[in-house]
Amino acid sequence: MYAKMILRNIKRSRKDYLIYMVTLIFCVGLFYAFMALSSRYYNPSLGEEFTFSSVRGDMTLPILVITAILFFLVKYVNDYMIKRKQKEFAIQTILGMEQKTTAKLFFMETLAMGGIAVSLGIIMGCFLSQLITAMLLSAYDEPFQFTFPLYTDTLLFTLLFFGSAFGLIGCLNIRSIRKIKIIDMLQADKKTETDYKRSAWMPVWVILAAATAALMLFRGFYVFREFYTDRLPESLQISLYGSILSPAIMILSVIYFGLERRFPKRLGFNGLLGILMILGIFYTVFSFQVSRSSHVTVSSNAEIAAAFFFVAFNVCGFFYFLNRWVAYLKEKSPRLTYSNENLFLFGQLMAKLKTTSKTMSIICLVLTLALFLFTLEPVMTGWISGHLEKKSKYDIQVFSHYNNIRYEKNLAQTDYSLVIEFLKHRNVQFDEALEFTSYFVNRGDFKKRNKYQFPVLALSLSDYNFLRSMNNLKPIRLGEEQFTTQWNTLADPKMIDGFITRHEQLRADTGDLVLSSVPYYQDDLGPYLYNTYTEAVYVLPDKVCAELLPANRLLFINTVKPLPYKDAEQLSTLFDQTVRNAEVTTGSSSEIRLSTLQINDSTAGGFTTKAMLNYTGVVLLIICFTVLSLQQLSDSSDFKYRFSILRNMGISEGQLNRIILKQMGIWFGTPVLLAFIINILLVLFMIDSFYAELSAYIGIQSVMTSSVAALSAVMVLLSCYFISTLILFKRNIAK
Repeated sequence: MYAKMILRNIKRSRKDYLIYMVTLIFCVGLFYAFMALSSRYYNPSLGEEFTFSSVRGDMTLPILVITAILFFLVKYVNDYMIKRKQKEFAIQTILGMEQKTTAKLFFMETLAMGGIAVSLGIIMGCFLSQLITAMLLSAYDEPFQFTFPLYTDTLLFTLLFFGSAFGLIGCLNIRSIRKIKIIDMLQADKKTETDYKRSAWMPVWVILAAATAALMLFRGFYVFREFYTDRLPESLQISLYGSILSPAIMILSVIYFGLERRFPKRLGFNGLLGILMILGIFYTVFSFQVSRSSHVTVSSNAEIAAAFFFVAFNVCGFFYFLNRWVAYLKEKSPRLTYSNENLFLFGQLMAKLKTTSKTMSIICLVLTLALFLFTLEPVMTGWISGHLEKKSKYDIQVFSHYNNIRYEKNLAQTDYSLVIEFLKHRNVQFDEALEFTSYFVNRGDFKKRNKYQFPVLALSLSDYNFLRSMNNLKPIRLGEEQFTTQWNTLADPKMIDGFITRHEQLRADTGDLVLSSVPYYQDDLGPYLYNTYTEAVYVLPDKVCAELLPANRLLFINTVKPLPYKDAEQLSTLFDQTVRNAEVTTGSSSEIRLSTLQINDSTAGGFTTKAMLNYTGVVLLIICFTVLSLQQLSDSSDFKYRFSILRNMGISEGQLNRIILKQMGIWFGTPVLLAFIINILLVLFMIDSFYAELSAYIGIQSVMTSSVAALSAVMVLLSCYFISTLILFKRNIAK
C-alpha cells in the first residue's frame, strides 16, 4: 500500500519536480563527467611528450567542494515540496497515519525521484565525459575518437556521493515534518507574508559596513602618508583623499544614527542605509583607482577586497529598497498604476518583495560571481597559454643567479656540460645551442642586492645576435663605443622612454659609451635573459664585455624534435641532484627550464583552470535559475485563487499571459540585469588594470569576444529556464 501511495504522489507531483529533475540530472552528469577524469581506468592517449597525472590529481578535491554546493539546492527543493504538501500531510495524519510514517513516505518519494535523476545523470555524464575528453585532447593537439565509457569506480563514487546527500537531507526532512503541528499544516497556505523590517539581514550588513569602513580608514591614512606626493596624477590624488573621506563619513553616519535614537525624526535606518550605499559607491570607485595605480600596489589587495565588499553591500541595499521604490512608483504614477493590468501586477510584486529581498540579493551576488567566472575563464586560459609562449622560447633553458654569492671569484663558474652530455647520451639532436655570460657594467653593481637596486646586466653583441638568429630575427650593428638596450615585451613604453632619456650615455668600467641610433629593441627573446627585478639588458661590443665582471651563466638549446616527457623529467631530476647540490658551497643557484615540462604543466593547468571555472559557473547558474524558477512556481500555486478572480471579472487569457510575462520578467530580469551591469564594470576594470599583460598574452579583442560569447551562453541558459518556468506557471493557474 505504501508503495502505491509513493508512486501516486510521484505521479501527481511530477510537474513540481520537473525543473528539479532536469537540474539534478544535469548536475549529476557534470559531476560524473569531471570525476571520470580521476578514474584509474581513464587513460587518454597524449603521446610520449605529455602525462595526465598532474590533471588527474588536481581535479578531484575541487569538484567535490564545488558539487557540495548542490546540497543547498536539494535542501531548498525539498523545503519547497514540504511547503506544497503540508495540507496533504495533515489530511493523512488526521485519517490515522502516524506523522513519522508520513515523513518517511515523503523521504522515500524524494529518494525515488533522486534515484531516477542520478541514473539519468550518469548516462548523460558518459556523453559529457567524451566532450571533456575532446577538449582535453584538443589542448594537447591529439586526435579524438568517440567512445561510451562507464567507469566502475566513478559510478560507485557518484552513487555514494549523491546517495549520502539524499540520505542526509532526507533525515533532516523527516525531522522537520515531525515537528510541524497539524493545525499549522492545514493553515500553511493561509499565512500572510512576514514583515521584512524585523529581519536582522540589513542591520548585520550595516554593522559589517561600519567595521570595514573603520579598517579602511586606518588603511587610507597609511596609504596617503606613504605614497601621496604633488607629482601624482590629479585623479589619483582625488582618489587618495576620497579613500579617507568616504569611510570617515560612513563611520560618522553610523555614530550619528546610534545617538539619534533619541531624535527619531531626524534620521532613520533607511536614511542611514542610503547614505552608506552612496558613500560605498564613491569608495568603490576610489579604491579601484588607487589599486590600479603602480604607485600604491602595496595596498591593492586590501583596497580591492573592500571595494568588492561595498559592491555586495549595495546589491543587498538595492533589493532592500526595491519594495519601497515600487510602492513609491505606484503612488506617484497613477497613469502607470492604472494602465491595463498594472494595478494587479503592483500588488503581486509588493506582496513578495518584503520577504524575498534577502533571497534576491544572494541570487544576484551568486549570478555576478558565475558571470565573472565565465568571463574570467578565457582570460585565464589565454593568459596561461600566452605566458607559456613567453616562458618556453627555447626547448632547454639553463640560467644562474648570483643573489647569494659572496665572493666575485664564484661568479659564473657553474658548469652546464652535464646537460649536453645527457642529451648526447639520449641521442637528442640539437638544432641550435648557445652558452653565454651576462656581465656587470660596473664592478660595484655586484653588491647591489635590494629589490629596487638590482642592476641592469649586459650582453655581448655576438651573443645577442646569436639569440636573435635563434628567434629568426635580423642581427644588429654597434659602433666600437656604442650600446643599445633589449627590453622585455611586457615593459611599459613610458618606462622605456624614461630610462632611455636618463641613460643616453653609459659609464662602464672600460670607459664611456654612447647610445646607438636605435636606442632599444623589444623583441621576444625569453623572460630568463634579464636580471632579478629588471626588464632590460645592455648590449655592448664584444671587446667591452671581455673586460667586464661576469654575472650569470646561461645556456639556451633548441632541439630538432621535442624532448620526451620521461627524458625531460630525468634531466630535471639529475640537474637538481648534481648541479644545484654542487653550488651549495659557492652560493650560486641555477635553474633549468624544459619546454616539455613547461608545456605539459601549463597545458594541464590551463585545462584544469578552464574546467573548474566553467564547472563552478554552471553549477552556480543552475542553482540561481532553479531557485528563481521554483519561486515563481510557488507563487503560481499561492496566487492561483487571485488569477481565478481575474478570470471571473472578465480578464482574457491574453491579458493574464501579459501579467505573468511581466511578473516573471521582473523577477528573473532584475537580478540578472544587475549582475550583468556589475560584471561589465568588473571586466572594464580588469582590462584597464592589466592592459599590457592582456595585450601581450591574449589580445583585447579576444578578451571582449570571449566575454560576449560567455554572456551569450548564459543568456541561452536563462532563456531555457525562463520559458520552462513560464509554461509550468501557466499550467499551474489554468482552469
